[in-house]
Amino acid sequence: MRIFVCLIAFFAFSWGGVDSYGRLVEIKDAKRIVFIGEGALRAGIYLGLEDKIVAIQKIDIATNAPYSEFIRSSESLKNVKLLEYDGYFVNKDEFSELKADLLVVANADKDRLDRFERVLNIPVLGVKFDYKNPIKSFKDAVWIIANATNSQDRANEFLENVSSLEFELSSYKVSGKKFYIGGLEYFGSRGILASSENYAPFELLGIKNEADFTHALNQISFSAGTLLRIDPDIIFIDENAKQSYKKDLDESERILNLLSAIKEKQVYFVPNYINYGINIENCFIGAYEIAYHTGINLDLQAKKKQIYKIFYGKDFK
Repeated sequence: MRIFVCLIAFFAFSWGGVDSYGRLVEIKDAKRIVFIGEGALRAGIYLGLEDKIVAIQKIDIATNAPYSEFIRSSESLKNVKLLEYDGYFVNKDEFSELKADLLVVANADKDRLDRFERVLNIPVLGVKFDYKNPIKSFKDAVWIIANATNSQDRANEFLENVSSLEFELSSYKVSGKKFYIGGLEYFGSRGILASSENYAPFELLGIKNEADFTHALNQISFSAGTLLRIDPDIIFIDENAKQSYKKDLDESERILNLLSAIKEKQVYFVPNYINYGINIENCFIGAYEIAYHTGINLDLQAKKKQIYKIFYGKDFK
């Protein structure tokens, strides 16, 4: 009996390392994991950890996004506890009932993570998604979670496939025209005039957003007149801003209708990509759709199917 116990102890997984915030975290064979904060659960699902997840946020099953569909269809996640999380507080009693041995939190500050660890008395792993470099920060977060949960094999396979998508997109010759992205969300949809200097689907293709961000932090709403002076050849709009776009056209006193892209019917809607890196699969799908609308010959449905297979291990309609 003593030999058996020793063998179990010897083969038990443990990890000590730093999270995205430089905090030292020590984990012993986490088998009951909770993911909270925007983007955290997605990373766990990309790594195939659903059998270890014991609670999720209510918001994670409430959207039309593929990851919510995946959660609703997963046998492993059908009966997990649904949590409320406002970004600032965790419920100690709820976590005691869950008997969780690891909490993964996205986009919280170091002090908050330390407080969660003190209150819950379990390891708390912090990861962050950086809007200025979303793909790199996404990969870094996946690796940190993989190392902490002994999921390195899946991470290797997954990130190699992601890198192959990056390489393919970078090989496309998309140039010679002026491009603009509008309709980006910033605490809600802002219509065609809401844009951003950092837009990862453009960056994957090596193209520039033709807008002046000289005096902007990152996200900005332009006037219709400013956009007319830019006069892009092709305009892409986040699909969640369709209604806002129609309203913009009605309320701009026809100024927007003078845009070359609108007159030439070169306005296209692209998948909703939250511009701080938490739904990276849509970033890649959007990049391929942008490439297609600029003249690259692609089977978009086949490409979308491939991307979902890489990220979720299954197909979606």
